[in-house]
Amino acid sequence: MKKILTLTILLAATLTLSAKKKANAEHSESAQTVYLYALSASFNDSIVYITDIQTVEGAYIEKKHILGGLRQYVQQMDRYFKEKGVADRINTVFFKTKRTKAEKQFVKLRKRYTKDGIGLRVLPQGEFSFQPVKKE
Repeated sequence: MKKILTLTILLAATLTLSAKKKANAEHSESAQTVYLYALSASFNDSIVYITDIQTVEGAYIEKKHILGGLRQYVQQMDRYFKEKGVADRINTVFFKTKRTKAEKQFVKLRKRYTKDGIGLRVLPQGEFSFQPVKKE
């Protein structure tokens, strides 16, 4: 009886510690390199703009797969198009932590838009580049 009680307490302690460790790992935010690109479309224009894949150092990932400061990256695209005099665009930012995965997703997205006969224009990195967003 004493052995069963001891084993039960050890098992409960082990499960509690592993659950806490997993919860801390999921809630921790880490700065790392991400590969970003953005897509900009408008209901008033048949041209869709897409950026090159850009490497951003020091970006942070929240929880598991959420890019920290995503709204600020979208706002960078908004500012770029407002400076160019083009308003009312819907901007979307895509990211991956591995370049090969980002390239695969990028090619797939480009094929989808070129197949539909939409005017797709690539914004080279020299024309627009993402600036890292600091953790607040």
